[in-house]
Amino acid sequence: MVDIAIHHKHQQDTVELRQQAESLARQLAEKYQLQTEWREDVLIFHRSGIRGQLQLAADVISLEVSLGLLMKPFKKTFEREIRQFLTTL
Repeated sequence: MVDIAIHHKHQQDTVELRQQAESLARQLAEKYQLQTEWREDVLIFHRSGIRGQLQLAADVISLEVSLGLLMKPFKKTFEREIRQFLTTL
């Protein structure tokens, strides 16, 4: 079950957008000890209690995150941080 689903329109170049997404991946990995990997234009991330993906498309970024029971209390914090990142695009 998806706990956080965000679709954000953008007007960025695909290469620049991917660079920013890679920067986000590094930040998430450091802050939340997430494992990340790219599968074409989809950034997959996970750790115990968190699993999700960030998909890059020509005009929209789609993010889906599933939270385990112990992570659900942090849902609003995660969602706020994600939305703050997306407003910088």
